[in-house]
Parts: sequence; structure tokens; C-alpha cells
Amino acid sequence: MPAQSYPALLNNHQGFLHGADYNPDQWLQHPHIIEEDFQIISRAGMNSWSLGIFSWAALEPEPGVYRFDWMQDILDRCAQANIAIILATPSGSKPAWLSQAHPEVCRVLQWQGPREPHRGRHNHCPSSEVYRREVSRINGELSRRFGAHPAVKLWHLSNEYGGECRCETCLQGFRRWLQERYGSLDALNDAYWNGFWGHPYNDWEQVHPFEVIHDGLQLDWRRFVTDITVDFMLMEKAAVRQHSDLPVTTNMMGHYPGLDYWRLAPHLDVISNDAYPSFDGRSDESTSLTQAICDANLMRSLGGGKPWLLMESTPSQLNWTENFVMKRPGVHRREMYLQIGAGADGTCYFQWRKGRGGSEKYHGAIIDHAGTHTRVMREVAEYGHTLPQLEAVLGSGVNARVGLIEDWQMRWGLECAHGPRKNPKHKGYMDEIHAWHHAAVSRGLSVDIVPSNGDLSNYDLLLMPMGYQVDEKLGQALERFVGNGGILITSYLSAHCDPHNRCHLGGWPGSGLRQLCGVWAEEMDGLPDGEVVQVTSETHLPGLAATGRARTYCERIHAEDAEVLARYRSEFYAGEPVLCRRAAGKGYAYYLAARMDQAFLDSLIDAVVEAHQVPSILPQRPPPGIIVQERDNGQQRFLFVHNATPTAREAPLPPGTWTDLTHGSTYRDSLSLSGVDSRVLIWQNISS
Repeated sequence: MPAQSYPALLNNHQGFLHGADYNPDQWLQHPHIIEEDFQIISRAGMNSWSLGIFSWAALEPEPGVYRFDWMQDILDRCAQANIAIILATPSGSKPAWLSQAHPEVCRVLQWQGPREPHRGRHNHCPSSEVYRREVSRINGELSRRFGAHPAVKLWHLSNEYGGECRCETCLQGFRRWLQERYGSLDALNDAYWNGFWGHPYNDWEQVHPFEVIHDGLQLDWRRFVTDITVDFMLMEKAAVRQHSDLPVTTNMMGHYPGLDYWRLAPHLDVISNDAYPSFDGRSDESTSLTQAICDANLMRSLGGGKPWLLMESTPSQLNWTENFVMKRPGVHRREMYLQIGAGADGTCYFQWRKGRGGSEKYHGAIIDHAGTHTRVMREVAEYGHTLPQLEAVLGSGVNARVGLIEDWQMRWGLECAHGPRKNPKHKGYMDEIHAWHHAAVSRGLSVDIVPSNGDLSNYDLLLMPMGYQVDEKLGQALERFVGNGGILITSYLSAHCDPHNRCHLGGWPGSGLRQLCGVWAEEMDGLPDGEVVQVTSETHLPGLAATGRARTYCERIHAEDAEVLARYRSEFYAGEPVLCRRAAGKGYAYYLAARMDQAFLDSLIDAVVEAHQVPSILPQRPPPGIIVQERDNGQQRFLFVHNATPTAREAPLPPGTWTDLTHGSTYRDSLSLSGVDSRVLIWQNISS
């Protein structure tokens, strides 16, 4: 997105949000603990709590018996202490009495299987009219009582929407959804290519998602799960809107595979995310950093470039991972600066205080079972007290000139297909997304995530790895983009299918990409794990690695109207093209026919950036272990410089004089960083 200044994340709150999930309902029998919480929060440099996320049973212990007094007391005290409250609707964890009285509110996990018992969380059927009625009722009560409370600044709809129900109600809803989408069984049979194995339908009751031979059907089921979740979320939103016009959000989970967040995002006023990267600071974590940035860049992009909110993270350890490695000193600040560098104007945690029991009693928190005299508390407080020094960053955007085309439709289409690898988890769509994103971000490029139906006009360089589903509209958009001077790099397994997962005819890549890229992919070699095919570059693209290693997917392509930049040099297809370039209009299209090693991919991005003068934060790729980000409000540029390693590094800087926002030191040309260090610098002298 172009550089610009955005309004405050919340129009009724100034400064960075710095908060945590707060669960006073777990401590109502220990009032001295709640008293301590109000004494500690300012010492921790924090100004916000998320309240009520799993509190339905505490708010309504019996049907129709409300206990809002404890929440009223907390909110009143928060208003007096100027603590911003993000108030949650409690649908993520229903009370046991509701499941007991109405078992139909629980999910069915297996087709034709039993209802789940009351257990865990997120165990509701999104189609259940009873559950929708009860959620709407409790949400309406919250809105009526607290929607205008001075402490409440933002509504938090449910918690981490996800999962699916396979009950008869959801199945009938899916069939109605299909009727609205296709209109007739003839259209559906054609879309699914149901002549295969003689499986055309002549009655809607015959359509069932457990039929796995039709990948178009499986793909539509995933779309339906998203749409029924969106519909459930809109029901929740309408309920809180009865008495409140405050903005709404729901906490997403990065690239969570189960929901298409591009469908949820337009209905939210604030985009928020839960991020739990496993940083510990003991080794070079460059790849982990760029993967975390990829999730963060997605959140910014979902909101159209606006600042967003990190709703959950851990200040210390994760208890859901196999190992229980601590964050080393300094890692926490680096993690938070990384999120801010990608556009976050608030950083919050799960959780404020460790619970004494339950499955997250070992999960990281600001307040430990032993109290506040801990390293974690000190690091959180130190970070919190630096945030006022960074407030010039608030509202700034990210001037990304690189777009990474990546969305759930392409991912799902490939995962639902019976090939080219059997196990959907081994097809590696997100692995390749992360690899290409790493190549760009580690080069010093700002990257937006772009859906397949997104606006491409803001970018100089587009990356589309494994662009599996390309329809006519996207094909034409890519042709216009390149014709108008843009640079496109796409890859193997691109434009194989339409949105119904039907293969394009006329040779791959389809939808006009064969002509745009000047190549025809005749066939693909699917290599077992561990096998590689050697690659050698030609001399036509300065900076491209001389050699490389292809693995997993190797297409045999014909350069019909393209310049060959690299060739295979082993296997029976030795000498055939693996990387091609074609000039089209004012721009260029590159086609990479194989999954390449990271070093080769990095060099490709470097070479393309240099050849076509793609704007970047730094003139050249920084040394290994240095990651940079930039925010820009049109008047001021803010540089975030991270050391991904535990050892000291020298980081190059863009031209000009840069001032450290936290202690005022000025730098030119370079900056020395200690291990796992991060800095935020400002340069105000932008020429118009």
C-alpha cells in the first residue's frame, strides 16, 4: 500500500495498546488478588485488558440467572484507572448447563457420528438455532449493560473462530448453500465433473461432503465452513450492535488453514491476530522471524493497510509445544518490535496472570504463580515503558511495493486435489509461500499479502508461487499488470485449475499465463523427499546464483516465447529450461519451473530487484541475520532493525541520518546491534 497516515487504532484511545487477557472471574474468591492486579498494571507499563472471553458460566451460572456485578465492579475500577477494556462475547466456551439442556448445540466431529459431550472449548454447532439464540441473548445483555461503559473501547467477538460441525443441520445448510451457488444440479454436476466414475447427482439429498472423489465438492465444503462462520460472527455483531456502536474485532490466527480470513475481514472494524512464534534467541532465527512477519503482513493486508492489533502473544513460554524453551533476555522486545514494524499499533498477551489449574497453568504470563519479582515481568515492564517513546510511529503505514499473491482458495484447491502429492500436508503450499516471502523480506523489501481477487495496481513486483487456481479474471489482471510495467514471478503448479478445481485445457499454465510467460509445462516430476536435481544458470541475469538444487516438484517446460535463464543439469531432462523470462508490454514475466533451494531463490529475488530497480528499504541485501522493516506516514520514515542471531551484528542503514527513538543516538551508514537486539529509528527528511 502507498505510504500514508491512518487514524488511531481506536478513536477513543490514545497511544499504543499494551495489554493482556484478564480473567478475574477465576479469582472472585480471592479479592486480594484482584486488588493486586490493579496495583501492578501500571508498573508493568500496560494500559489494557481483554475481559470476559470465557466468562459465560460466571456471568450466567444458571439459565436466566445473571451475575454481572463482578464485571461491573471491574469495569468501574478500570474506568477510574484509565485502563482500556476490550470486552469479549463469551461464545467460545458455553456453560455446561446449556449443553446439558440442549445437546444439539454441541458439534458432531465425524460424518454420521455422535454429538460431542460438553468438553473443551469451541465445541458449538454454528448452525444450531438454539445456540444462536442463546449467544445473541447473552451478547445483547452485555451490550445493554456495558456497551456505553467508559472503560469499554472495543468488542472482541468470540475467540479464535475455527473448526467445523458435521451434523445433519450443517449438512442441510450446506445443500442450501450449494443450491444458491449453482442454481441447478446440472450446473453443479458440470462444476464437479461428476461424470467421473459415473457420479452425477439428480437429487440434492444425494450430495454429501464425505464423497472424497470430487475435489470440487471438498473445496466447496471448506468454503461453506467459512461462510457459516461469517454468518455466525455477523449474528454476534448484530447482538452487540443493539446497544453499542463501538468497533468490533475477532482474534485471527495467522495463516490458520480452516477459515478464509479474506471473507471475515470486511466485517471487522479492527483486524487482530494471535501470534505465538517459538523464538528463544539461541540460534539464527531469521527464517522464524520472516515467517512471523508473514503472518503480521497478512493482518495488515486484511485491513487494507491500516494498523492492526496483536491480541495475543506470550511474554515467555508456550505450554502447547513439544519443548518448553524460555525466551532468552531481549527476545521479547524483538518479537514485539517485529509486530509493530509490520503495522501493529497494539501488542497484547495471553495471559495476565497464570491460572492455578487447567491446561494452561504452565503457559507464559506476566504474573507468575510466585508473583511479579521475575525476569519476565521486568522485561514486559521495560518494553511497556518504552512504548511512549515510539508514539510517532502510531498510525503510519507500510509502503509495500511488492505483493505476494496468496490466499485460501489456492491453498485449499491444491490440498483438495488428488495429486501431485497424496498427503495435503506434504504439498507444501505454505512452505513455498514462506520461502518466497523470506527471500523478499530478508532482501529488505516490504511485502503485502494479496488475495487472488485483489488490486494489483499498487505494486512494482508480484510474486505468485504455486498459484494453483487462476480464473480468467486473474489471468487478465496479471496480463494488465505486466503490460503496464510490472514484474511478475510465478512458478510451477500455477494456473492448473479454475475455481471449481477443474483443469484448464490447452496446456499449463492456463488462463493466459502460457502466453504471458511464454512457456508450456508439459509434465511434472514429483521427487521423493531427499532427492534433488541440479540446476545451472545462464549468464543473462546478473546476480542469479550459478547453481542450485531443485526438489519435490520439477516441471518439464518448453520455452515457446521466452528467454531461458537457468536449466536442469541432471536427470533425463538435463539441458531443459527451469527458469524463463518473457518481456510483455512494459514489463516482464518470470516462470520458475521447480521448487528451488533457499539460496537460489534469494539470489533470484536479488537479481530481479537489481535488474528492474524495484524499490527496497536497503540498496543491497543485508548481511545474514539482519532483518529490516519500515513504516512510513508520508512525512516520516521509521526503520525497524532486528538481529535474528545471538551474536553481535553490524546492520547497514539506508542513506541519511537516523535517530534512535528510545535513546536519541544518531547513526549514518550502519548500526551495531548486540545479540537478539532490535532498534527503532526515525528519518524525517523525506524529499517530496
